[in-house]
Amino acid sequence: MTDSISQIEQSHDRVVPYSSLKTEYGVPYTRVHLLRLEKAGKFPKRFRVGGRKVAWFARELRAWLEERSASRTENGA
Repeated sequence: MTDSISQIEQSHDRVVPYSSLKTEYGVPYTRVHLLRLEKAGKFPKRFRVGGRKVAWFARELRAWLEERSASRTENGA
């Protein structure tokens, strides 16, 4: 039981590259649009993992998705 809990916690700290945003999280935005959203404070901030490669923390992406889902239910959609 403890092993499965630690695996879940580790998956929330996982690093998600741009290439996985659409396939794993359903985020269809281009790199340019994501940068605009980040600057406006409407999407989690990226960080550099080396060279030009950027990524996001899975826990922040999950929180962003949950927030969007909650606002959808509040608006009656």
